[in-house]
Amino acid sequence: MATETLHFPSEKNNDFMQKLRKEVDDYFEQNHLSKRGNVSLVIKTIVMLSLYLGPYLLMVTGVITSTPLILIGWILMGLGMAGVGMDVMHDANHGSYSKNRRMNNLLSYTLYLLGGLPVTWRIQHNNIHHSFTNIHGYDDDIEPIDILRFSPHQPLRKIHRYQHIYAWILYGLMTLLWITTKDFKQLFQYRNRGLLVREEKSFNRMPDPVVFCDHAFHSRGDSFHHFSNRSCHA
Repeated sequence: MATETLHFPSEKNNDFMQKLRKEVDDYFEQNHLSKRGNVSLVIKTIVMLSLYLGPYLLMVTGVITSTPLILIGWILMGLGMAGVGMDVMHDANHGSYSKNRRMNNLLSYTLYLLGGLPVTWRIQHNNIHHSFTNIHGYDDDIEPIDILRFSPHQPLRKIHRYQHIYAWILYGLMTLLWITTKDFKQLFQYRNRGLLVREEKSFNRMPDPVVFCDHAFHSRGDSFHHFSNRSCHA
């Protein structure tokens, strides 16, 4: 990551930003819309959490035991997991799900169900990504492993001509990376950069939720273990 500090023009002296903010505010006001979540988002939250947790509970309690139903359950859990990530925890960690700060904090914890840590997600996404969107050397979101290239300023390798094919497979493995190494690395990186302090978090208190995520990962493996046993004894 780059070490040079970037400076942006003040919004007070930026006509574009002032006009853009006014047009956005006018849109919500003229259409009588709230900038926070509405009934549709609440319904979506219930549906996505049900899709994610419902099949899981049915599998670990032994209600679902046949291989075809377990596979269908995995597919439904995948859809629910994506929905929780893109709708529920995303908006909650942005503070835009509800006007109630406690409700936002509560729903931000749904990220634990996905194996992530809310504080590191907020730092990477809200503080870094939205402040330095797509800026090479500053935006962590475009700094993946070497075989993925998201910026013309990154080294070009021969394998990159095929990334439109293999990137989808790697995306499917992101949760494993998230649970096993990513959050741990980011905790140390953000502590050293002083970013945890901005979130009013103490590094010494971070291991508890991280350990919870680890246990959640291993408990999710129970359904895979059950499926594997059935397959071996079929």
